[in-house]
This record gives sequence, C-alpha cells and structure tokens, in this order.
Amino acid sequence: MDEEAGRPVIEKTPHSDKVGNMDYKGYQIVNDGTYGLKRIKMVGRGALPVVLRGRYTNQKAAEHAIDAYEATKAKGKRNAEGNVDSTD
Repeated sequence: MDEEAGRPVIEKTPHSDKVGNMDYKGYQIVNDGTYGLKRIKMVGRGALPVVLRGRYTNQKAAEHAIDAYEATKAKGKRNAEGNVDSTD
C-alpha cells in the first residue's frame, strides 16, 4: 500500500526497447537474430545460469524459464540431514 495516498502500489511493467529487447526480473530477453527466436542475457555482469541458456520460441517461454529458475533458486539447498541451508 502507498502509505501517503492509501492505495495499492502498482508494480512497474518490464521495460522494453524499440528493438524488442525486454528486461525481466534482472535478465534481458533479446531477439536471437534467427527466425524470431529469443535468448536470455544477464543485465549487468555475471554469468547466465546453464539452465537459462538456449533459444526460446517466444517471450512468454523465456519468461516462464526465468520464473522457474527463480523459484528453484529461492527454495534453498538441502544438506545431507535434510535441513534447508540458508541461501545467504
């Protein structure tokens, strides 16, 4: 809620440029240059996770892959005794 106005805060929509590249959750979805396929790139520095490498048939498929990766990343890792370790 927006404390000053007393109404809900609307999240910003993902940013898109004139070429069709789009920022989504810290990643950039770009045109591959072949047959309208899409690729995912990192915004800023860092290596792209292996599971996100490759080509996607459309924007929604790339967004779905990012969402799935982010969901698994947020769960944390389990140690040998089955306890969840902190992802800090």
